[in-house]
Amino acid sequence: MDFLTDLKKKLNGKYDYLKVLKVVYNTSFSHLLVNFIYPEDKPIFTDAQKAEIKEAVQAILGIKGTLECKFNKSYLDQNIVFKSIFEFVKTNFDSVSAYFNEKTLNYSRDSLAITITISANKTLIDYINDSNMLDAIKKHLLQHFCGDFVLLTELGEEEFDEAMLEERAIRIQNSIV
Repeated sequence: MDFLTDLKKKLNGKYDYLKVLKVVYNTSFSHLLVNFIYPEDKPIFTDAQKAEIKEAVQAILGIKGTLECKFNKSYLDQNIVFKSIFEFVKTNFDSVSAYFNEKTLNYSRDSLAITITISANKTLIDYINDSNMLDAIKKHLLQHFCGDFVLLTELGEEEFDEAMLEERAIRIQNSIV
């Protein structure tokens, strides 16, 4: 079993919506930090609830040093989700990260899920599909947020800036000469 499954079992499913965002262990100080996230619609944890969860973590992991648990709400705001996507794509798919911006992403939210639609040209859509980028982005979002996500692509209008058009015109002109 994994840590989160053990924790949910130890707490009798009481906080089954908790997710572990990150775990940091400082060997110099024998200090473990466990950062949890939980849905934005859940109430803030009381000190007693935090202590209960911390005690369960301590029992499962058998920490000999100090243990710190942090609890953060997972806000599903469009800007926060987009920023996370941009950072993920920049880190993992840098060659196409320039194509990802607020104009190429569409965010819609209903009671079931958040739908992110990526508007791109055919070449980029082919790359997204061939590289399993949508699956990777979705996995990233599920690890960093409390919510369900649907990721889609759609064929969008190809936008050219003046510099790109000028460069293409120069190349065409040079190839004619």
